[in-house]
Amino acid sequence: MANKGKDWTRDEVVIVYYYLVKNHYSKSKADTTYLSGLFGRSFGSVDWKLSNLISFDTNGSNQDKEIVTYYGINKDKLEIDAAEALSKIKKPNSISFEIPRFKIFPDDSGFLSEGARIKIIANRYERDPKLRKQAIQIHGLNCMVCGFNFKDEYGELGDEFIEVHHCTPLSIQNDNEIINPNTDLAVLCANCHRMIHRKISTVMTINELIEIKKKTRV
Repeated sequence: MANKGKDWTRDEVVIVYYYLVKNHYSKSKADTTYLSGLFGRSFGSVDWKLSNLISFDTNGSNQDKEIVTYYGINKDKLEIDAAEALSKIKKPNSISFEIPRFKIFPDDSGFLSEGARIKIIANRYERDPKLRKQAIQIHGLNCMVCGFNFKDEYGELGDEFIEVHHCTPLSIQNDNEIINPNTDLAVLCANCHRMIHRKISTVMTINELIEIKKKTRV
């Protein structure tokens, strides 16, 4: 089903920005065609989004500006986050697809270089935006681990921005399991959210990460 007229999701914009960085901030017809098919959007719509990200300071939305600003500071996270976003956008049944890997940081020549491709088998787990809204209404916009507030740090750009964490990963939940936003969801800053998922074999609890932070302050 086409996404014509629908707002761009953060996952979609992260992927588009990833491809933009890969092409040294220039548009590629092949990638634009690929992204158009991936998102179910018109070629013109993807091309327009690429243009906005290139000149986000004048044309981009608040979401565009947040993403460009964030990954301008956290370049090393872009490839990982783009791969995760791709896995969520794919259809529910397992599909094999490829993402291009490249060095985010320039080499001595000052140019970004292409690397190998990796193949991922992924499932998409649906997220309900209503639950995100309810979680923020309950828990607020301060990180539940470190207290970080995006608006305090970034002003208007960070207004009403926070990441919502599923205390039990969707990948191990039963289909259509009832989620209580008060007990099953938490609000975290990007750093704490990444740290809580740092161990591949398990996901830490909020309290476990809080205890780790307490120890580092001693």
